[in-house]
Amino acid sequence: MLQEQAAALIRGDEAGWMAPVDPAQVDTVAYFRKRFRVLRALHVSHFSYSRGNTPAVEDGDQGFRDTIYSGFCFSLTSCPAIMPVGGVELGAPRIRETFAFTRAAGRYLIGSVVADPPESSREPMPWQTGDLVFAEGKRVTVAAAPAVAGRVTEALAVAEKAAVVADRFAGLFGNPQQRYRVYLADDKQWQRWFRSPMARNKAVIGLTIPINGVQSEIMIKMSGNGTRAGLAATVQHEMGHVVSLGNINTTGQQVALDLHEEWLTEGIAEYIGRYPSRSAQSPRMPAVRQLLGGAGRPRSLQVSSLDWDDPKKINAFYGYGHLAVDCLSRTFGEPRTVAFVSAAARAGNTADVASRNVFEKPFADVDKTCLAWISDQL
Repeated sequence: MLQEQAAALIRGDEAGWMAPVDPAQVDTVAYFRKRFRVLRALHVSHFSYSRGNTPAVEDGDQGFRDTIYSGFCFSLTSCPAIMPVGGVELGAPRIRETFAFTRAAGRYLIGSVVADPPESSREPMPWQTGDLVFAEGKRVTVAAAPAVAGRVTEALAVAEKAAVVADRFAGLFGNPQQRYRVYLADDKQWQRWFRSPMARNKAVIGLTIPINGVQSEIMIKMSGNGTRAGLAATVQHEMGHVVSLGNINTTGQQVALDLHEEWLTEGIAEYIGRYPSRSAQSPRMPAVRQLLGGAGRPRSLQVSSLDWDDPKKINAFYGYGHLAVDCLSRTFGEPRTVAFVSAAARAGNTADVASRNVFEKPFADVDKTCLAWISDQL
């Protein structure tokens, strides 16, 4: 019954989607109507159910509860199986809920649904809680919390422009995107959606959320992006993360990578986010000059990430990463720089292994060259 409901969602059949819901349960009917609306608005391309267990139900029982996983993908040509196989804790993006079934007219219908997220999950997804206000473009879907819905038109306009740049780099990475999704969060939803620990850091105003490595969602803290220019830069930076690091896991079986080269992952996102401007034109340059003029001046491109609660330090870290990637691009060309990022960040190689494979020289030599180049930009 549930798989028939899932199939109805994909073909856009709202009556088929609502068929397993007990019509006497007004709140549950409204719940599933809203879910149909938001998932269709987000271009759901795959949806399926899986049971977390097999409940004991005796003949004549008027109801029972069951743990139900809802697996989903948005705008993807293929989607991994919903549940992990062989002990690998990945599979498709999914949420976990408890469905209560009630017997009516000789069959069991869905009477109620309660969220039941595992401890390590990304739940709640934005589409699970509250109403969303949507704006639809050629390449981007923007979904806003009601409190910030007044900025959806503005956000869609800047996101559509950013997508043109992101698509260019997606081609270089061999990671084409069918569609980008941008969620606009007020301060309350910023703390709740995706349950990201990074959202607790005061200086963070945008996040890219990779879900099981299968797809990436962009969340923007609107109170931290008060100007149109600031919003545009944040959205384009986050799209840089999507195209450079997104869709790593296409099978649902791979182990998620430990992205240890943050100077590089943030550097390439900043390079894409500010494109076509070069690093020396970045508004972050004053913070970089302060960083490089102090006693703690970095002695390598491979600086460790700084205090995520300090906007000045974040400016310096992002600006320095931008300079580093800009140097790689000017020295070796954009295609080889993208290949280096892929080898180090997407494939999980060390910077030295990636450098020897792509640039045909030790990373120490590359490091020395780019440190000198960065000094010249100051």
